[in-house]
Order: sequence, then C-alpha cells, then structure tokens
Amino acid sequence: MRRYSPKWWPEYSGITGRDQMESVAGMKWNQWPGSNGMGDRNGMESMAGIVWNMHMNSIHNINLEGDELQPVLEAHLRSDDFFFTSMFPKAVLTLKEVTPIEPLWQTTPNFHVKGELTLRGVTASLNFDMTANQTDNNSLTLEAHFDIDRTQWNIIYGSTRFFEHLGMHKVFELISIQIRITATR
Repeated sequence: MRRYSPKWWPEYSGITGRDQMESVAGMKWNQWPGSNGMGDRNGMESMAGIVWNMHMNSIHNINLEGDELQPVLEAHLRSDDFFFTSMFPKAVLTLKEVTPIEPLWQTTPNFHVKGELTLRGVTASLNFDMTANQTDNNSLTLEAHFDIDRTQWNIIYGSTRFFEHLGMHKVFELISIQIRITATR
C-alpha cells in the first residue's frame, strides 16, 4: 500500500503546492546579530501572528510523474473525499505562540510553535517544533516537519477508525507536512 502525503515544499516532497505568506506582523528577526544568527533570540517570540495561506488547488504529485495515475490521484486529493478544494480553496496556518527550545542550536529545531490550522473550514490547534535561522544573505529561514491527523479536519476517507472492510482502500490518517519559509529584509 502506498502512502501519499500532501506536502508543501517543492524541493523535497511528493506533492507540492503554491503558497503565500500574507502576514508577517510582529516578526522582528532583524534584531538578531549577524555574527551567528543564534547568539541572541531577541524578538523571535514575536513570530506569533504569522499567517500562511496554502493554495489547495495547486497540489501536485511528483512521485507519480509521467504515470497515468498521477492526474487521477491529484483529482482525488482535490475532491470532497480529501481536501474539497472547490469549496475550500485554501488552508491557513496561523502561528499563535513561538517559544525557544533551550539550548538554542542552529542545526536542530530551536523553537516550539503553538498554532492553528484551518483545513476544509475546520480550525484545529496544533503544536510542532521548527528551526529558525538567519542566513548569510540577510534573510530568515523557518523550517518545520510535522504530521497531522487528517480526521481532526473531517477528512475521513479510507480511515479504519470510521470504516470497516476497506481492504486495499484504506488510507493512513497522518499527513506529513514540510514547511520552508524564507523572509528577506
């Protein structure tokens, strides 16, 4: 059984999507010293308030590139069985609280995020760890990898918690999400 997970990180994912970060209100990463990017976390907690819109109609599968099943899978992911993009064309991730994970290292997750994800018109809380790093070209990169249980957003197609006798039609509840946002001054 194959596991298809929508991911919004074109360089590394099997399924990609176009995204847009609409609000970076209160993001004061410019207070970081340029020497090592992690010497002072002053202002990083103010990342709360970032709102990221994921355009769900742009989901594209690259695992099946060239396969005749690729458009079938993409259409099914957009259907009311999964993301119901005709009615809910975007998902929204809102960062509510961002706190440092001590000690701060650049090569491991260094902030814990409490936020909300709105998907298919349902908003649910989620928590995940993220890595925030200032880069040499004067930009800030936020990166996170986490799983969500799609049934919290009423996406129950193929779930063994809701249906019996699925045979080869069962689909795992977890969706892996990988996010990478780069902001420049």
